[in-house]
Amino acid sequence: MHNIYFVLLGSGSHAHIFPQLLVKWNEAKSRTCKIRGGNMKISECAISIRFGKICISVLCGVLWFCVGQSSYGQNPAGSADGEKIGYEFVNLDRFPTVVMGPLNLGGSIRGGMSWEEGEAVDGYINTFGLRMDLDLGRWQGSAAYRYVTNEAPSGSESDFHALHHAWVAYDDIGERGEIKVGVQQVPFGLLPYASDGWFFSLARYAGLEDDRDLGVVWNWEASGWRLNLGFFPGDEGDWSGGSSDAARLSFDSVEHNGFGAKEKEQVNVRCVYRFEHEGEGNFTEVGASGQYMQLDPARRSSREDGYAAGVHVDGNYGGFNTNLQLIRYEYDRISPLPDEDSVVLIGGYDVSGGYNLARRGWLQTLGVSYKFDVPWGGVDTLKVYNDFGLLVKDREHFHSSAQNVTGVGILTGRVYTYLEVITARNHPWLADSPGTRQDALGEGADADWRTLFHANVGFYF
Repeated sequence: MHNIYFVLLGSGSHAHIFPQLLVKWNEAKSRTCKIRGGNMKISECAISIRFGKICISVLCGVLWFCVGQSSYGQNPAGSADGEKIGYEFVNLDRFPTVVMGPLNLGGSIRGGMSWEEGEAVDGYINTFGLRMDLDLGRWQGSAAYRYVTNEAPSGSESDFHALHHAWVAYDDIGERGEIKVGVQQVPFGLLPYASDGWFFSLARYAGLEDDRDLGVVWNWEASGWRLNLGFFPGDEGDWSGGSSDAARLSFDSVEHNGFGAKEKEQVNVRCVYRFEHEGEGNFTEVGASGQYMQLDPARRSSREDGYAAGVHVDGNYGGFNTNLQLIRYEYDRISPLPDEDSVVLIGGYDVSGGYNLARRGWLQTLGVSYKFDVPWGGVDTLKVYNDFGLLVKDREHFHSSAQNVTGVGILTGRVYTYLEVITARNHPWLADSPGTRQDALGEGADADWRTLFHANVGFYF
């Protein structure tokens, strides 16, 4: 059920080849099962397919490692000392392949292998996409599109493609700040992420980490202060996939089969102050965030409200980084039915039907990491981290949800690798059945902790 991902972001004239290869692989996989159905048990067929995918993953991993040892060994753009090294670089894909004046084109491939209790080891190539960035001095622009073969650990087996972001910005920092318009990251909580690993934090699955919507944001900073004001008339939209409401790369309140509510007008305010300390890149940043949105319920004629408020601290001290945030969120009732009045429906990553989230609760995240240089040739940076998240729901009979990720991130040239151990209870991505996954962040259950061993490799070119 839970596997490792390979993400491939192609660029140039060959970008169209990758989705076609993926389709042919899926078609061949299906035909193999049908052809062998008369002579081979279904379990044997599945084992054969799994073995083939593992072999492909291993071969790709070897190739990427070899390329990573080549002359590509450079730090990604934006990796200034003192900033977090980790998923923000991988997610931003800041390794341009083609530079044409102010236009940069880039791509990547990502995937891996994982093993969960009671499941077999599996591996596969997972995501394809493209990215371009435009730099015209004070005018900036960026866009990225991704094609995802959505297997484990999402629990939903469907392919989809969606826009990751697309924005233009005018930068006049020092006078009026920066104005950014388009599909972009919502300014809320710890930025750019509340976690260091591939699996994100628990806030991600409640729609409160790395959420991306369509809107306009004003960013201003001066004398240690940073202020972000955002207005989002809607979410990033549903793209093309197996679901009718969740073909997207972040998580939002959605509507499905007459239940749930669509996000409408949303306002965000975020303010932080950074205390600089002795030593390069050392700081403590404290701040607060607020979010208000309107919801358009499927079963009510009037709009309802939702809000979230959080306080957060982020600090770098030598090679150490520690971050903490506390979030309170609430949604109004979106359904008159008694069995639906205590949850909202969250959708993302093409999970058909979405999953429930308690209408009211407290979210807490805590992360600790250490980054250090290593004497091994070819390895640029190694980072060890632990991210913990807890969701305490207001309803007395609801069971809390928790997640802990312990891992190491390895930067080798243009290859970034995650090795992680994830333990969780009442988690929509680590559940023993679709039913328990559907209500994990809602009512939940008196569930056992589940463990996932996960490796993820990304090559950027």
